[in-house]
Amino acid sequence: MPADLAEATGLTTAYSTVLRPLRPLRPRGTGHEPGRIATDLAVMLADGAEAIADLAVLGDQREVFGPVASTPTAWRLLAAVDERILDRLRSAGPGPRRHAGQLPLREGPGRTHLAPPQAKQRG
Repeated sequence: MPADLAEATGLTTAYSTVLRPLRPLRPRGTGHEPGRIATDLAVMLADGAEAIADLAVLGDQREVFGPVASTPTAWRLLAAVDERILDRLRSAGPGPRRHAGQLPLREGPGRTHLAPPQAKQRG
């Protein structure tokens, strides 16, 4: 799963570090970690989504993706991201991309995929 790969390579953590100044996205400080929201948005796009509202598709599969932010929460995150933060998000990717390139490959039925050594269960 792309979300598991983002966790295993440290991309979600890197996004969380960049987006930490945006917390809290909700008035009472409850809710989802901004880095996790960004990862969920990336997974949504990789899955072929065309609109932010498509995030609900991940949310409807809680047993697969775990808790997913609501559409309004995702919008608050996107509204808070300016050019400076966007540049920092772009620069957060190379470390996790290098790490992903070092992960072992595992053969599966009809495909080869990355096998994160310590993939975490989401949820």
